[in-house]
Amino acid sequence: MSETKFTPGPWFAHDDHPQHACYHIAPADYWHDELATIYSPGDPEADANASLIAAAPELYEALEVFGRLADQLDGDDEVERTPDDEWAKFRLLASDYRKARAALAKARGEQ
Repeated sequence: MSETKFTPGPWFAHDDHPQHACYHIAPADYWHDELATIYSPGDPEADANASLIAAAPELYEALEVFGRLADQLDGDDEVERTPDDEWAKFRLLASDYRKARAALAKARGEQ
């Protein structure tokens, strides 16, 4: 997997515009590293977009963790499992990890 090139998290949605006209998405020291601006704070969709963008580093990390687990389980053919086995259910889930890999690649700018 490629190394990430984006600004490390955590990111925050700062609502400190003098007229509360926008969110600034940035790390804690956002005056130097603003990443994005979301207009119309107070609008439910704008609020949700700001939250989603601010959560991007944590979401990326969670997908990486899931991917490592899925890769480990996907290659474990030595253990015979029954359909009711919890690990077998997770292995089925791991087969859907392609979507997560595509999202990670997109986040790294590879797609």
